[in-house]
Amino acid sequence: MDASSFIAYALSQTAIEFPRGGRRLRSGRVSPYFFNVGRFDTAYALGKLAEAYASAILTAVTVETSTHPEVIFGPAYKGIVLAAQTAIQLARIYYPFRERLGYAYNRKERKNHGEGGVMVGMSLRGKRVVIVDDVISSGGSGDEAVALVRREGGVPIGYVIGLDRLESDPESGTSVSETFTARHGIPVRAVSTVRDLTSFLERNPEYPNAADVRRRIEEYLGL
Repeated sequence: MDASSFIAYALSQTAIEFPRGGRRLRSGRVSPYFFNVGRFDTAYALGKLAEAYASAILTAVTVETSTHPEVIFGPAYKGIVLAAQTAIQLARIYYPFRERLGYAYNRKERKNHGEGGVMVGMSLRGKRVVIVDDVISSGGSGDEAVALVRREGGVPIGYVIGLDRLESDPESGTSVSETFTARHGIPVRAVSTVRDLTSFLERNPEYPNAADVRRRIEEYLGL
């Protein structure tokens, strides 16, 4: 699924929303659009989402790092299902050693009974890890995920997201994604970007309020 097809499918699932008055982000900015992976809420839709993530990993992270992940890690909460489903799709379409590809996720709070701890799934220690998440806006959740992976002994080799908002980092003047890569030394790769969204709206003027929505997004991006 290419970026344009992914945008069209996400819109059909109402996973991309244009709320009245915008939506406040973790960064504090009020955005005219919002990406919600929770709207891929059928088995079929979730499978399509995971296929898109798996394709991004194969065509970007694996090629650029000349290696492959051994664990797919998803930060709680939205990353949990992304990690599990993406690992399933990768094992199905690519890996000859399918039994070895693992997935893992963290709990928000440490468990003090049973197996205990904050991690669930395959151990990250000594493993090459791709982190999957929904979006990157301020980069804060990604920073936390990388720190957690390294603290658990894993080696992060990529950060893959569904939508890159292409937010600007006020300190560096570059995009948050570029700042993130410079800070952590790992590539950020997205299934789609907000520019794919504005391009889709431009090519499909029949979409409800397409011109107005595109104008508001471009103003938000400073284009």
